[in-house]
Amino acid sequence: MMNDLNKRSEKSQGLFYTRDSGGKHESTPSEYVNWAIQCCENLGLDFSVLPSTIDSMIQNGQSRNGDIFLDYGVSGNILARKGLDELKAAVVINLNVSHVLIPRRNRLARPDNPMDGIKLEN
Repeated sequence: MMNDLNKRSEKSQGLFYTRDSGGKHESTPSEYVNWAIQCCENLGLDFSVLPSTIDSMIQNGQSRNGDIFLDYGVSGNILARKGLDELKAAVVINLNVSHVLIPRRNRLARPDNPMDGIKLEN
């Protein structure tokens, strides 16, 4: 019998993750957050962020702020990253999380071995 404490909640929450290896996409991160906000609205998910939050995170070198997780200036072939590691931990701990929004697969990873990327997605 499964312990009720280990069940995902019926109330759904979305989390957002992105990565930028070169830090050259100055307007793109906030556009990605706008995309995530729209997705969460369409799906009826709790998601409490502002598009400007990610700009502040970039300026302050933060990897997490609320429901946003970020690795800025980190190559996609590095699979152990502060923001990504914090995201994975948050998904395990927070049973309300039902969706992780990532704007494009290459924002999650660009591994040297494609199988590593598949494992990470799973």
